[in-house]
Amino acid sequence: MIYDLGNKQWDIPKLRDLLETIMLLNARQIERVSGQARIILLAIEDITARREIENGLEKAHILF
Repeated sequence: MIYDLGNKQWDIPKLRDLLETIMLLNARQIERVSGQARIILLAIEDITARREIENGLEKAHILF
């Protein structure tokens, strides 16, 4: 889990709430030049608008 990374520095209650309710998290391990440590690229996207649209579509589908 992301909350366990870096001595649990990501284990912040407000951050957990954001990540679990309104954000989409993607991660990819990046290979670097030979001999260098690998890194992880994290992309965080706010999906509030997308969730609102999905909820509206579900409601509209139920009405029809």
